[in-house]
Amino acid sequence: MNVDLIDHQIIVGKSKTAGGEGRVVPLSEEAYQVAREWRSQFPDAKPSHYVFPSERYGLKGEGGRKDGKAVPYAIDPAKPISSFKTAWTTARKAAGVECRWHDCRHSFVSDLAEGEASDTTIMALAGHVSKKMMSRYSHTQNKVKKEAIAVAFNKKATSTTQPESEMPTGGANSPHFHPHSQESEDAKIM
Repeated sequence: MNVDLIDHQIIVGKSKTAGGEGRVVPLSEEAYQVAREWRSQFPDAKPSHYVFPSERYGLKGEGGRKDGKAVPYAIDPAKPISSFKTAWTTARKAAGVECRWHDCRHSFVSDLAEGEASDTTIMALAGHVSKKMMSRYSHTQNKVKKEAIAVAFNKKATSTTQPESEMPTGGANSPHFHPHSQESEDAKIM
């Protein structure tokens, strides 16, 4: 994964799916600011350096006296962290968050769906190649589903309908009548 702080985006490298590799994911303003702040901790950073560099930790203290605080040393930005799982576990515990890394992906897709992004956009951002996979990751809340139903049916209930006397004849009362079909146009001419 490459983080592009100039264009505020992430470019996905190696991926499990063909649709995942090489996709561009724009950074939100908050994610961009966090990435910039993190990068500022490495004043000699180069574009080829890793966002999460290899580093070793030890307990702070002089002459064998340790105060119990872990501090980084031997930071090598030319090498990536050795274990993403260990880094995630450490960050998660420090933040007091109880979730798996993959849960973030489910939340990302669900938030996009609740934000009314199109299926095509969600699939492009998530790297999904099928709607079936996208629906597996999208957990649109019942509240949002209820709101969608309310909007759809309240709109129909409050829309102005033509009085029946003004309805076109010739099948207008048929359950198969389509108001914008050729049949409808023929009925208006009669």
